[in-house]
Amino acid sequence: MRIDRIAPAKTPQTAKELIEEYKKSEKKIEKTLTDMVDIHNDTVREGQERRKAFYEMKDLKKKAQKNREKTRELAEEDWEEKKQRQELLAQRRYERESKWRRMTEKAT
Repeated sequence: MRIDRIAPAKTPQTAKELIEEYKKSEKKIEKTLTDMVDIHNDTVREGQERRKAFYEMKDLKKKAQKNREKTRELAEEDWEEKKQRQELLAQRRYERESKWRRMTEKAT
């Protein structure tokens, strides 16, 4: 926004000149007001975009956190299943070995 600071060469003397100067100044004021409204609207739009981006980022962070928690829970469940399976296999192996020992002891 540029403000003209050029002083008039002469001061208006007649009513007609005064009216012309008044109309010119009204146009300048109207243009200035329009520029100010445009600047305000741009500022508001930028603020809305920033706010929107902030909340989108916040939502993405929440989703990422939920996904991490789900992944962690699934990993814990898998670990528990593997542990139970290993215990079961160890128990079966122990039973097989003890059965084999009993059979070999009788044969001896």
